[in-house]
Amino acid sequence: MKRTIRTRTGFAAIAFALGLAAVTALPAQAAGTPHTNWNFSIDSTANVVAYDAGGTLWSYTSVSQGLQTAARRAIGPAGAALPKAFFVTDWNADVVPDLIVQNKNGTLTFRQGISTGGFTDSTIGSGWQNYEITVGEWKRTDKYPSIIARNNATGELFNYGNPSGKNLSPRVKIGAFWNGLSFNLLDWDKDGNNDVVAKNAAGQMKLYRASGGGSFISETRATIGSGWNSMTSIRTISVPGPHGSVGLMARDIAGVLHYYQTGKSSWAPRQTFTSGWSSFTLAGN
Repeated sequence: MKRTIRTRTGFAAIAFALGLAAVTALPAQAAGTPHTNWNFSIDSTANVVAYDAGGTLWSYTSVSQGLQTAARRAIGPAGAALPKAFFVTDWNADVVPDLIVQNKNGTLTFRQGISTGGFTDSTIGSGWQNYEITVGEWKRTDKYPSIIARNNATGELFNYGNPSGKNLSPRVKIGAFWNGLSFNLLDWDKDGNNDVVAKNAAGQMKLYRASGGGSFISETRATIGSGWNSMTSIRTISVPGPHGSVGLMARDIAGVLHYYQTGKSSWAPRQTFTSGWSSFTLAGN
């Protein structure tokens, strides 16, 4: 039995059922056929949320170690424009999963999940085409998740707060010289504050510990991994289980998914999951 896990990195949008769990059959209407309308919201127990190459948004309820297929349900219609990036999170803290979508035209969309099915869309920004973003809790006192964004032209790093559960507040600069880094929010040292883990051009994973008050701790940046250039997508995920866990889900160049669970300032042994994900755009958080 799966259970909903809500962590400081956001909702369990990509939560793997560890071990050889059986694939659960879904209703015939939803099992493999794209819809013409947004008939469903995202199940809070979904394992993977991803767009396929044809623009259909899918919710996967079982992606397990060693399995090559997964039960899935089409959330939205085929033919949607693929986003630059998107994140599943509880943006307004109503316990219904939402989407924050960074569109290729530069708009930023808050797609609010409706408990009875579907979404309500609001545009909460424009001019985002030249940014790399991630979504999650930045300050421990924040009621809602916010956005960490890097300006790709200047390398500056900003936090865009979410004071009302809908719109963004004016940005606050939190870093510089972030060019060439690909980053995620992750509480590496388990102190209750989300840190930033960032892959550099050499494939090293660097740790930027955060204070929980909106700034980074001033210290030498530790290297917590290497060889990450073999991965084409790296996202923070939450995983259900007896105690739950948080880590990074990475897709390698062959389209195989791997899970790197974090302990307290350490990695657990890597777990390898299904293949065939090369053409998908995977949700973060």
